[in-house]
Amino acid sequence: MDFVHSGDTLVVPAFEQLSRSVLDLIAIVSDLRRREVGFASLHENLDTTAPGGWHPVQVDRRRGSDAR
Repeated sequence: MDFVHSGDTLVVPAFEQLSRSVLDLIAIVSDLRRREVGFASLHENLDTTAPGGWHPVQVDRRRGSDAR
């Protein structure tokens, strides 16, 4: 994803528009965070640029690992 840069926010309609698996999604969102790129998903009502925005991603990651 060379088209997003630090300070940008990547907005997708839904998680499945960005990734086909939870592991891929975690890797992509982790990379965006490392690069200081925000992430928002309209369907899941998630915006990492909002106060506390990364917390739901961390909760989902833990929930996903429990489901295995």
